[in-house]
Amino acid sequence: MMDSSKHPEPVHLHVTTDTLPVPMSETIKAYSEAEIAGHLFSRFQELNVAYDDVVMCMLARLELGGAFKGKRVGLAYQSKISVR
Repeated sequence: MMDSSKHPEPVHLHVTTDTLPVPMSETIKAYSEAEIAGHLFSRFQELNVAYDDVVMCMLARLELGGAFKGKRVGLAYQSKISVR
């Protein structure tokens, strides 16, 4: 995560549950741990979400017994990078 910053253009926060928030190819199952780490590192700019954006996401979805209860939540800025 990073400190709050003004984005030069509007960004869309992509929210997922129990999956990575960036697209991954089905061939990921054949990748080594090093290759997976390299792929995620190449998408670091998307995964480096501002604290303010995380807080706003949490507050907007805060409810007792809500959709995120007991789930891992992934956040990333929507990408224009295609899946290989």
